[in-house]
Amino acid sequence: MENIVFERDYEEEHRQQDGNDTASAIFEIATDGGFIAAYADAMQAIPKVVVPADKENYEYLLQRSDELAQRWGGKVRGVVNYEKWEATIDLLLPFAEFCDRDDLNLLKEFADKSHSITFQTNDDRRLRIHIFILYFEEIADKNEIFESILRNWPDLTALLEQYREENPSLFESNDEVDNLNDSERVELMTWFVETWSAATSESKESVASAVLYEMRHDYRNMLQKILDLKHKLEGDTE
Repeated sequence: MENIVFERDYEEEHRQQDGNDTASAIFEIATDGGFIAAYADAMQAIPKVVVPADKENYEYLLQRSDELAQRWGGKVRGVVNYEKWEATIDLLLPFAEFCDRDDLNLLKEFADKSHSITFQTNDDRRLRIHIFILYFEEIADKNEIFESILRNWPDLTALLEQYREENPSLFESNDEVDNLNDSERVELMTWFVETWSAATSESKESVASAVLYEMRHDYRNMLQKILDLKHKLEGDTE
């Protein structure tokens, strides 16, 4: 029997995207126009408290990360950042292999107990695993702050309304978000951070720090928006 091979290359298609549609214009105004920076600054100024569950997850994942670094001859660095109001763990490894039940369960725990995981290679070709945990929670009505900042960007508000009118089906209520398991939700959030970073040239860490703030108080709605965007982009490249 012949091997069954599935292979597609989308690199050139992504390079050829013209970036002239409404969604691209929204990205451009939100980033270059300063909306994301203004929103991030507003979030920084809000009083915050430590989320006990996030603190417990961070300490657990830091311990397990230290074990992996020892096992594979790597490095580990954990930071609870009181300036960016987040917790991160960075694993620098010569390789990573999750091949038995215990290792695969550990990989699932990394997904379940964090809010974002990024895998990338360093200049020296070592693997860097960046684990992001919110850790802090703002004491404020985030939706009210978001709307108050948005009012200062009438062009962005108009584009958002235009996008809604152009794509009414994307905003219809459905059960897609409710049917996502924890790992799929983490995967979706990671996709969004990577996509936003690639579109704006901002670092994944800064994008995650700014965007994931919104998910703390409006988690389901934010996931739905990310799903809508993912479906749109996938439809554009079919």
